[in-house]
Amino acid sequence: HRQGVLRLQPLYDFVTGKPVQHEVLLRLLDGVGNETPPQRFLSTVVKHQLLPTVDKLTLQLMESQLSIAKRGMATPIALNISSRSLG
Repeated sequence: HRQGVLRLQPLYDFVTGKPVQHEVLLRLLDGVGNETPPQRFLSTVVKHQLLPTVDKLTLQLMESQLSIAKRGMATPIALNISSRSLG
């Protein structure tokens, strides 16, 4: 059984070197807690038209996990979702 977890990747200003934003990245964990690289699961997700399902999972995880992770952060959070989830 795989689980999803979110990671925050800082995006830096080239001039100041300070983080200006964080991008939310979904990572899948295998049964023992190892991260599965996105290149190993994204092609299957796209092939089986599961992007809206993955987007929904990501939004649910954001709601439950990021409120804690975001405490004390002064930067905005960016999330990439598929166009199919928007329309």
